[in-house]
Amino acid sequence: MIAITVSPMWQSIASLGHAIQRAVSIWPQDRLRRIAVVALLAIQAALLGYSATRHSPTHLEPAFLASGISHWQFGRFELYRVNPPLVRMVAALPVLAVGCETDWTRFYDGPGSRAEFPVGEDFIKANGPASIPLFFYARWACIPFNLIGAYFAYRWARELYHSTAAGFVTLILFAFEPNLLAHGELITPDGACTAFGILAGYTFWRWLKQPTWMRAVFAGGALGLAELSKLSWLILFGLWPLLWLVWRYMEPQSAEKPTGRSPSMPQLATILIMPIYMINVCYLFDGSGTPLKDFQFVSTTLTGLDKPGEAGNRFRATWLGEIPVPLPKQYVLGFDSQKKDLEDFGQKSYLRGEWKDGGWWYYYLYGLLVKVPCGTWGLFALVLITRLASLLRPLAPASGERARERGQSQDTTSLSHVPSPPPRGRGLGRGGDEPSATHHPKPTLRDELVLLLPAIVLFTIVSSQTEFNIHLRYVFPSLGLAIIFLGQAGICLARRLSLVSLSTIGLIGYSLISTALVYPHHLAYFNDFVGGPRNGYKHLLGSSVDWGQDLLVLKAMSLTPISLSPVLLYDGFYSPKDLGILFEIPDCWISEQGLQVKNSDPSLRIITVGINVLMAERGAIWLPEGRTAALQIPHNIYTRQGQPWYGYSLVCVEIDEDVPVCCESVP
Repeated sequence: MIAITVSPMWQSIASLGHAIQRAVSIWPQDRLRRIAVVALLAIQAALLGYSATRHSPTHLEPAFLASGISHWQFGRFELYRVNPPLVRMVAALPVLAVGCETDWTRFYDGPGSRAEFPVGEDFIKANGPASIPLFFYARWACIPFNLIGAYFAYRWARELYHSTAAGFVTLILFAFEPNLLAHGELITPDGACTAFGILAGYTFWRWLKQPTWMRAVFAGGALGLAELSKLSWLILFGLWPLLWLVWRYMEPQSAEKPTGRSPSMPQLATILIMPIYMINVCYLFDGSGTPLKDFQFVSTTLTGLDKPGEAGNRFRATWLGEIPVPLPKQYVLGFDSQKKDLEDFGQKSYLRGEWKDGGWWYYYLYGLLVKVPCGTWGLFALVLITRLASLLRPLAPASGERARERGQSQDTTSLSHVPSPPPRGRGLGRGGDEPSATHHPKPTLRDELVLLLPAIVLFTIVSSQTEFNIHLRYVFPSLGLAIIFLGQAGICLARRLSLVSLSTIGLIGYSLISTALVYPHHLAYFNDFVGGPRNGYKHLLGSSVDWGQDLLVLKAMSLTPISLSPVLLYDGFYSPKDLGILFEIPDCWISEQGLQVKNSDPSLRIITVGINVLMAERGAIWLPEGRTAALQIPHNIYTRQGQPWYGYSLVCVEIDEDVPVCCESVP
């Protein structure tokens, strides 16, 4: 007989696996399940609430908040029209309640105007350091958006895969995903766009399964919220009719439909019309019904001109120009401005140390590869392998303990249709299509198409726009839907302890640990594939690393006995001095020819630099007197070894050589 020795590490993992399996076995009990869901959502809210107070306003947040205030004060929507106003209007509510200073002197309007950025800068100047808590209040007001996304991701995975364990795996992965946490704490619309995209998809799927008028109203309202969060979900106006047709075409002939009918055209039309009405209501019907010929466009798509940015209208001399547009004027102009940026952005893109005009088709795929936790990628591989091993069939929940005791042999991977039991309710609340402990219908291909097709189409469209690559956040709605797909890995946890279930536990734990180690600085999170956040700048820049979020870390350090460099080279949409951060640019560096970085004074050889400035070919830095300067940076004058970091976007560097740097001041 051969004795097999099991290492203590594997014994510990096995013990943990048994404990989790015992917990999974009691999840179906309603009270315990609800307590667990509420607890996880409370933890997510606490993480978001605290991290919101640790970071300075990011590059776009001043413009967002000032724009939201303008919507309430003036009922006008020119500012930040490239995105619908819902999120920023919610963010502005607590700021208006406590009071703030505003300055609208630099507001202007015209074809393609983006006055929100100077107005946002003036908002910071007008309030000074007192603006910091205002952004905390605005961020806290947006936390419910992320909780909505997490909860309905849990509901969708639980009902789609007929497993409470699948729902909890999805909830854990979503609530503690570092990229979603990073943008969930901000007032920018990416978190809300992800959340309302999930809500819309979930309600639409439930309507397809049981097409009642009540569910159609829920789906239409959820689609309206998604459209009011960001323009990304405009694709649903085309995808949902397509999915409706596919659903009807793939209807199993032997299926017993609880309502006795398939999803109807009138209900689908209601679902698609409701968001248009909601958009008009949110904009106060401002300019709704304007004839198409009366718009001043700036994108070549809508002007018909050769050069983006020139005002025009290709429909003015056609019969189409007489058609009234059933959307608010600023909503249409915002779409046009966004399209113009996708045609001619005017900035270079960065990836893996390379700068170039235009972008890369694989930018977002690569970005997710280095920004999503390794454990989550491992879980994705595990799900794919398991699905391939079962001939691309979804994992099926384990049968009950009674069936195993009777020795019944059951196929746990079949995609054959099993009719769902009649639902206990029609709405979104208690009693909907709840998983049963003894009856487990399997998800069909059309079920997963409703989940995955919008994610794939959105990701493909965004990746095809290669005029510029700066913000990975554009594909986060696809990431949120993909996490629901990964939830099926939780089905393994309800089975007998095995290598697959242990791997699932280990990979989820790995993701949670890697996320916790970077908290609260998730905006600069990078996974272990590339060596963590301090190596992130070698791969991505912009909002994936340095979005101006760590000025408060620098300010807090300046109040400690630790000696800091007073010299700061920083880009951004407002001056650090307006937040009460004192810094300087040595007089000996400033001349009539511009700015020259020198190491002639040993006391000035250590300086603090933003990662964007450090890696940029050219950058705009703030001078202490409040004006900016264009700076061309030779990278060989800096060394970073052993120097401190502030968060992961500001770093102290040492000047190695006395190399002049050309800089021309601009107003």
